[in-house]
Amino acid sequence: MPRLTSLIAVVWFAAFLSTANAQYNVKNMIEEGRSCLATGEYLVSMHLLNRIAILKPYLYEPWYLMAQAKYHLEDYDGSIHDSSKAIELNPYIPEMLDLRAMSYIQKERYDSAAVDYTRAIELSPDNSNYWFNRAWCYDRANQRELSRSQLEYIIRRWPSLSQAKQLLRELNGGKKRSLTTRQQVLSTRRLISKTQLKP
Repeated sequence: MPRLTSLIAVVWFAAFLSTANAQYNVKNMIEEGRSCLATGEYLVSMHLLNRIAILKPYLYEPWYLMAQAKYHLEDYDGSIHDSSKAIELNPYIPEMLDLRAMSYIQKERYDSAAVDYTRAIELSPDNSNYWFNRAWCYDRANQRELSRSQLEYIIRRWPSLSQAKQLLRELNGGKKRSLTTRQQVLSTRRLISKTQLKP
């Protein structure tokens, strides 16, 4: 009997070590995928992260990082799909909502982007970019009054946010929206791969 007990203990310990080692390898693969993403090796990053997503589909981070890679490759539908999967697994990270909203903007689905920014603002109410991007989406979705009231609030709260003042001037003057405003919205995605998620 003591021999059986020690055999069970050895088997259990071996199983524990292999699980710990596998977990370590997954963390390394995620970091390698993140590193490839940061250096612009999007396809390599997606390959590594896809392997993790297959092995451990309950982890949100590989889905989020794959969504970033697809965004950079201008596969906005793929980015929306992977962002949605990441959000489904962990709905409390505003950066993932921001990424999906930016993908919606690229597809000109402004209503969907505004919904994501509303959720992102609930999670991170002090992020002026989320507020401005939502107001911009309202404007693009022809909800001018809602956009105007949001912009007035933004200017009161963040008086130095020049793009909000510019968009409000264009809205009040009935001018066609400038390309610069769209570029300011989309520029928030340039450094996306450097985003570090909190578990």
